[in-house]
Amino acid sequence: MRDLFTYDLREISDPAVEFLGSSRNSSSAISVFWRCPVFRLGFNMGCGTYLAFICVLAGWICTSSAADLDTNLPRVQKQIVDEHNRIRRIPSATDMERLSWDAAIQRKAQQWADRCEFRHPGSSERDFMKTSEFGLGQNIAMGTGSNFDWAQTMKMWSDEVQHFRYGVSTDFGKVGHYTQMVWAKTTKIGCGYRLCKAGTSKQFNFMVCNYGPAGNVSPNIFRPYTQGSRCGSCPNACDNGLCGGSAPAPAPAPAPAPSGSSISWNGNWAFGCDFRGKDFLEVRIRGEDCGGQCAKTSGCTHFAWSKKDGGTCFLKKGQVLKSDAISADQAIVCGVME
Repeated sequence: MRDLFTYDLREISDPAVEFLGSSRNSSSAISVFWRCPVFRLGFNMGCGTYLAFICVLAGWICTSSAADLDTNLPRVQKQIVDEHNRIRRIPSATDMERLSWDAAIQRKAQQWADRCEFRHPGSSERDFMKTSEFGLGQNIAMGTGSNFDWAQTMKMWSDEVQHFRYGVSTDFGKVGHYTQMVWAKTTKIGCGYRLCKAGTSKQFNFMVCNYGPAGNVSPNIFRPYTQGSRCGSCPNACDNGLCGGSAPAPAPAPAPAPSGSSISWNGNWAFGCDFRGKDFLEVRIRGEDCGGQCAKTSGCTHFAWSKKDGGTCFLKKGQVLKSDAISADQAIVCGVME
């Protein structure tokens, strides 16, 4: 039993690379995230697997399946994006952006997964943690077994919410995967997967998700989003609690109504005209009687008549001029009291 495990503690000398650690007691997988105090641990597992990694041991199981994990598959990309966005919709956040898949970020994640080294890039490997557009955050996980897939991986990360209290400083190692998942200003995600050898015969699934812009940035690590009314700070549309939905198409500007100057007046009335504004009274009468109805109705200053309901006189009030009339169907009559 004395050969069960070995370890050595190492320090990152570059102050620009800050690591904050993760510690879990899980029976299914191992998971760490970008920014953790670094130590290296080698472990001979009961199933004959040897693991060399940094940060934290969360557990292990001993059978393997690589099905449905390839992040080049659109359905796998959709699964990852949809589950992240589902988790991001849960907090009451004013500024939670909707995530979408990013091919450049995926390439970086895949490049790191292809190395089959269960650790985060070090200070001399920063190219793995940036694209031309973003500095990247990262969550990684490893495990074996038919149940260890993307769903299990994301559940393991998101379950850290049980240790999270908004705005309260706590053990970052217990919440860091979750806070990256719900980092409000992160808008893009890309993930990679590789089935890796461990020792001479065993294999493990290595899962890498990169996020841009990176989350878990001081001093707001324990405030990954702004609490408040969902979408309250979204600059554009809201998609069921997430900023970044498709903005509704602006309503077309109404065509300007033809000027009243094109209306041919017969004294105080004309065909093919109307007035804007609400009517205060509607009377069912013949068109030739509409002007007289307005004249004998207190407050009526102008009117319009149409064939609606067999003939309706619309009585209006307010100061208007003939030039305020707008063109309408020729069957409509309008007039003013002079």
